[in-house]
Amino acid sequence: MTQTSGPAGMQRPAGRIGLAAIGAAAGLSGWLLGDALVPVLGDGALQLVAIVYAASFFSAWLALAGHLPGRRALALSALVALPVAALAALSSPRFDTVAALISSDEVIPALSLLGLMPLPFLLAPGAGAAAVLAAGWGLALRAVVGLLFTLLCWAVIWLCDTLLGLVGLHLLEPLFRRVEALPWAITGAIFGLGLAVMAEAAGQVPLALASRMLRLILPPLALVLALFLLVLPFGGFALVFREVSAAGTMLAIGFGAVGLLALLAAARDESGRVERLAARGLSLALVPLAAMAGWAVLARVQAYGLTPERVAALLLVAVLAGLAIGHAAAALRGGAGWLGAVARVDRAMALVVWALAALVLTPLLDPYRLAAASQVARFGDGRTPEHDLPLEELRFDWGRAGTRALARLRAQAEAAGAAELVARIDALSAAQGRSPRGATPRPDPAALVAALVIRPAGAGLPAGLDLTVAPWEQTLWARACAARDAQGRPGCVLVAGDFRPDLPGEEAMLFLLADGRVTRLDFASGARRGPAVEGPEGAAATALMARLHAGEFRLAPAPVTALELDGADGAALWMAP
Repeated sequence: MTQTSGPAGMQRPAGRIGLAAIGAAAGLSGWLLGDALVPVLGDGALQLVAIVYAASFFSAWLALAGHLPGRRALALSALVALPVAALAALSSPRFDTVAALISSDEVIPALSLLGLMPLPFLLAPGAGAAAVLAAGWGLALRAVVGLLFTLLCWAVIWLCDTLLGLVGLHLLEPLFRRVEALPWAITGAIFGLGLAVMAEAAGQVPLALASRMLRLILPPLALVLALFLLVLPFGGFALVFREVSAAGTMLAIGFGAVGLLALLAAARDESGRVERLAARGLSLALVPLAAMAGWAVLARVQAYGLTPERVAALLLVAVLAGLAIGHAAAALRGGAGWLGAVARVDRAMALVVWALAALVLTPLLDPYRLAAASQVARFGDGRTPEHDLPLEELRFDWGRAGTRALARLRAQAEAAGAAELVARIDALSAAQGRSPRGATPRPDPAALVAALVIRPAGAGLPAGLDLTVAPWEQTLWARACAARDAQGRPGCVLVAGDFRPDLPGEEAMLFLLADGRVTRLDFASGARRGPAVEGPEGAAATALMARLHAGEFRLAPAPVTALELDGADGAALWMAP
């Protein structure tokens, strides 16, 4: 049923037909700006501003039209889209084309946050923090249901068209070929219709249902997080920070927990003693989790410098830290109204997120400029060797800031006499696109062996040793041998010795230092080599390689007992404990 009742002369929120029409207009605008109007607007700032303004305007209009009077929803949507489009224009010089900017991982999320964050405040002006959270969660739930409804409707449409095709009636494909904008308009209309139906839901029913379902996740999530934090001090640090994705995993868990707590605060749902205890425990656990995530990101920044992704990760850590401290303070205050304090923290942090998203789109917090400057500075003072420079990312992913950084790196390399680096930068600057990964030439195996440092001193390469490795290991090997430490020694050392007395001849262990981490490859004549073994990283990796170069080691028999099992074919299988 459409929303048509109300006092005479008062504007009403758009009903089903109105929201379907707004959705159809949004779809048509997407088609026009993405195809038909490109020759008119060009591939520059004008097209970007038009695309961003239209996307922000129609997103806001679809969100507000089902709940606010028609003219008010239209005016507020037009107003919300203005700063988003203005900041899009400000950020447009970062890339040469609109397509490159739209495909970036930092600019578009910032623009999206900038356009979406004000909507809950507009739906609940002057209301309490819990009402603002409820409005935000309501928007998210309606969008999810609208998307699911759109997918379901298209599935039914294509199934019906397929059924008619069985009797020779082919309707959709010829129609869509003749009217290219039609699928866009249909998709928008269906989505708007789904939003309208959700807007008709009385009161807080969808929010209450979501709260009842999702709060069941709280106890197991709190238990897992508590177990993680308990095990971490007892040897867990080395395991956690060995993983590149450690910070991303912790941030995802942290923001997922924040979302669950925000849902409880929005629904004012404090029922269930176990869930209440889990929610308080989760609020307290967010503080060490945010600290660990920040530590993981800062460790990567210290080791390898800034990248746009790491700038974004640092901002996310700052937001999570603010939320964590606020939620922990709310949980410690006690009382039945602690979720109200959580809601107030979330409302305040929403404004902080909005401000950070705006700053990311200005030169003050441009992730690409900061990352490019970091890489240039690290190469200049020797912290980043030339083989670890993200040259392809600078050339193809970091926009004009990356191009300017490449020019500065080339000047530094030329001044330092690094002819190989100059040649690589020149080749990248002349390239029109990335080289396909399969087309990358593999290192010459003979050259790899020739570059090895063999220890103990005076030892040679064991006879009959098969040094065949996988392609990715060849690349790792080449990078390690090309790198040099402070004393000019390569990052590849092969230690020869009779490690397996049960096998003829000598065996070898190849130690490779690349990306700040040691990898060990084992070789044996006449026996199959095991998988690559990850070793220490950071300062420990550098110290290990220095000791290997200096020959500060000894070969000693290991006190182990093997279990031998004679198979039916007479072969002996053994396992070392």
